[in-house]
Amino acid sequence: VFVDCFLKSDDNNAIDQASETVSDIGVLFSFVQDKDIFRAHYKLRLAKRLLQFKYNEDLELQVLEQMQKQSGKHFIHKFEGMINDVRVAESIQTKFEEAKVQGLPCAFSIKVLTFAYWPQIKPDDSFVSPDSLRQCQDGFERYYRRFNPTKQLKWQAERGSPVLDIAFPKGTKEVNMNIHQAAVMIQIDSGALLPNGGSSTQ
Repeated sequence: VFVDCFLKSDDNNAIDQASETVSDIGVLFSFVQDKDIFRAHYKLRLAKRLLQFKYNEDLELQVLEQMQKQSGKHFIHKFEGMINDVRVAESIQTKFEEAKVQGLPCAFSIKVLTFAYWPQIKPDDSFVSPDSLRQCQDGFERYYRRFNPTKQLKWQAERGSPVLDIAFPKGTKEVNMNIHQAAVMIQIDSGALLPNGGSSTQ
């Protein structure tokens, strides 16, 4: 938890003292007896930092270096793979935006990740993607398969972080929510969840 809080910190003082703190983390890591349990928990927290927060790659790698000194390259292999995945995913996203794929109903950001590196989450088989999300997914798949015909994409919408523009009496606001909340809001906006097809603007 201490390492996670440090690596998520926007505190300038914390960053200024980063080298000293990274060394302290190395000392603390040396006292961890069950490093397999530590690795499992660290992978979950690293995944959340890389996908949901702004992260400092240099600091992440410095911490991994401390772990490697004591537990070897194999211990941090998947952690390094996760960081590299995000780096490559940013390049894929940039090229996707430059391609200006037709038929996308909204702005769409995607991260293509290597299945073997990341902590697995149980997919929600009951989740039905809104039409707008399916159109975006179809558009990206058409683009991606042109360059990667042998690779298979498996969507995990549960990891998504939708941002909706919602009209309030005092103006439109951007609202962050999870994918299930966004799906419900989109259905309400279309009138699909209201009695007798009523309008959500009532």
